[in-house]
Amino acid sequence: MADDRFAFFSDFGADVDLAAPGVCVGSTFPGGLYATESGTSFSSPLVAGAAALYVANHPDASPPAQVRAALVSLAEPGPIPGDPDGFPEGVVNVASL
Repeated sequence: MADDRFAFFSDFGADVDLAAPGVCVGSTFPGGLYATESGTSFSSPLVAGAAALYVANHPDASPPAQVRAALVSLAEPGPIPGDPDGFPEGVVNVASL
């Protein structure tokens, strides 16, 4: 079951502008399996995939700072439940890309 709460292992603070799920992330596994795992190694590919979708739908998007700005502006508004700081980081939202 997906967990949208803040993950205890996540970074936070004023420097974090965008977040992605990191707990109970569904993924494919060797042998044709599908399971859930947790960690930043599962959330970072979600953000990279969102960037790829944005570029695919906006081929003139350049430089990378423009892609970043678009992902941040199109993010689902925060705050993330359980977030320990006062900064409302947005959550990547691929539906808007």
